[in-house]
Amino acid sequence: MDNDNKINISKPEVVLFIGDKLVPSDLSATNSYDIESEFAKAKANRSYKVIFIIVGIGIFVVLFSILFSKYIKTNNEKMKVSVESFDDLNLRRLLDSVSRIENELSLAVSEKKQIDDAYKESILSAEQVRDADLHTLQYMNLSKSEYNKQKRKIEESCEHKIAFIETTYKEDTEYIDAKIKDITNELAAMDSANLERAQKMQSEIDSQRQVFEIEKQQLIEEYELNIETLKNQLAAQKTEAYKERNRVVDTIATRYKKEIAALKETIDSLDPEISNKKADDILLDTELLENTAPQFLSFLSEQYDFSEADILLLATIDKKLENFDYLSNIIAEQPHKNSLASFARARNFILHSFAGDAVTLLKNILSARTEAEQNAVKLDSLISSYELYFEAELKDSGDSGCVIDSRNKSEIIVYILPAYKNKIENTIASVYRTPDEVIGEVMLKKQGNVIVAVPQNTRTSSKIKTGDRILIKNSQ
Repeated sequence: MDNDNKINISKPEVVLFIGDKLVPSDLSATNSYDIESEFAKAKANRSYKVIFIIVGIGIFVVLFSILFSKYIKTNNEKMKVSVESFDDLNLRRLLDSVSRIENELSLAVSEKKQIDDAYKESILSAEQVRDADLHTLQYMNLSKSEYNKQKRKIEESCEHKIAFIETTYKEDTEYIDAKIKDITNELAAMDSANLERAQKMQSEIDSQRQVFEIEKQQLIEEYELNIETLKNQLAAQKTEAYKERNRVVDTIATRYKKEIAALKETIDSLDPEISNKKADDILLDTELLENTAPQFLSFLSEQYDFSEADILLLATIDKKLENFDYLSNIIAEQPHKNSLASFARARNFILHSFAGDAVTLLKNILSARTEAEQNAVKLDSLISSYELYFEAELKDSGDSGCVIDSRNKSEIIVYILPAYKNKIENTIASVYRTPDEVIGEVMLKKQGNVIVAVPQNTRTSSKIKTGDRILIKNSQ
């Protein structure tokens, strides 16, 4: 038929999406798929070239790995380790150790020198205070028994100070001498042969460091020289101040003695004609003085703070000056015609000048005291800040106090919380560094505003260090 090769469209709407030429789906002749024939065709088309290439690459990789491993092993076996390099490294370490030990030794020697200088200065200061007090004592109007009593008291006070200074110096010296000995022994124990090699190597390969060490040593010597110069200047100033104090005492005492002697001679004498070169010189000097009213001292109590006893003493001095001036005026008003008239007038001038000098001296002393008190207030404020910090730290840690200064092993300065300060006298407390490390026991005592801890034995005192904690037993 004419339409046998046509496709019957059951759904006419799909004609829009297909072409005009279609292969009929119901062909009578179908082609079947034979798998065996397909395998036969593939076998006929097989190529062994790919297999050979893969096998060749594998063999090449294996051979290359074996040869490369042998090459690396051979090179490693030929490598040489330089023992000298390790020797140089050890020598450098040895040299560093020696430098560290020598630096510690230098610091220890410097510390010993400071201890010696402080000891000499403390002894000299104590003796100067004693001599100054004895020098002043000889001008006091005391009976012989009272004079000897006061003299002995001054000497005993000086002896106690010197004994305390010597005890502290002995302890500090024993400690620093032992430290120097230990460091010296450690340095002597170094390998001398290797040390010599290390020092030789140091000069060859570390010249820059040597230059630095030389510059550092020069700087240290320069500062030490400056410090020594300043210390000598300070010592000279203290000595001069001591001498000046004695001169002032001598001057004031001499003036009083002359005034009293002059008054006595005036009373005992009528109107003598006195010929005395020194007296004439004094009269000449007094002509340059102004005949002003005497200055009294009581007004100083309005400008400066005085204790009641000092105010009474100022009033007593003023009364004596007033009486002396009154009597001098009576004598000066007498109709003397000879030397006594000039002497009486000069005496008044000298008295008034002396009173003015005394006022000036007291003002200077009081101004210095005011400045010292202001500095003390600042220092008290700073101490209060430190105490506030200590109090906060101790409250957080639950401790009762801590060690502030352990240099004096017999009386160690400590800080105790305010809650315990009223009940710490002769109180036993424990000292520890960590919760598991108890150092020993101490007895707390008050020395004025300072609290000290007295170790119960020598072993405990040697172990206590600044910063150790304190716990008061049976504290609430």
